[in-house]
Amino acid sequence: MLTHDEKHVMLHTLGWVDISTHYLDPWKGGYRNHFVAGPDHVDWATLQNLCDRGLMYVRCQPSSLLSGMTMFAVDGPGRELLVSEYLQERSAKWPQL
Repeated sequence: MLTHDEKHVMLHTLGWVDISTHYLDPWKGGYRNHFVAGPDHVDWATLQNLCDRGLMYVRCQPSSLLSGMTMFAVDGPGRELLVSEYLQERSAKWPQL
């Protein structure tokens, strides 16, 4: 299960302002798949946790090109979980017949 912060970070990473515009095709990202941050970034702990869980990965190690920051990306399992949880939340709001 993803926390609110984890969902926010993953949506931002994928460039999805609103997942509802992409949920029918879980492999279709937004306009990107990267999140650049350094150890002092407010989302650093969340990014590390997502990597530890195999939902995101380090795409590029700190370098001068990134001003010493790290580039993260959402992995396939992370994208699947994000879409799955969105669909579960959405179906929970549907009226029961």
